[in-house]
Amino acid sequence: MNDIRILVIAVWFVIVVIWFIGFIRKLQEKKGCTELTTGKLAYSDQKIPKMYRGTRACWIPVYEYEVEGSVYMAEIAKAGTNKNAFATEADVHYNPFDPGICFIEGLKGKVISKYEKEEG
Repeated sequence: MNDIRILVIAVWFVIVVIWFIGFIRKLQEKKGCTELTTGKLAYSDQKIPKMYRGTRACWIPVYEYEVEGSVYMAEIAKAGTNKNAFATEADVHYNPFDPGICFIEGLKGKVISKYEKEEG
């Protein structure tokens, strides 16, 4: 019986440590996002987050922002009830050393593509 308690405590401790490490990494990534640009809403993608699976669909906004001739498309973890629920422009904070690390209004962005801006 004591062995099971020790095992449960050890598992909970490992879970807390992993969560804490992830939390600290996110804070460090945000701290590095010192540059600011304007992102334009490219589209809203319909997704069903894991926590809502089977209950409702959510719209996740995708914003485009440009840094030194490269355009990044970032999916922002901010669900809306329909595809028109988001602002057409938003402030994008990004890391000047790795512009693919970004956030909008405190929410971390997930870069889904990057491409070079075409002349013309």
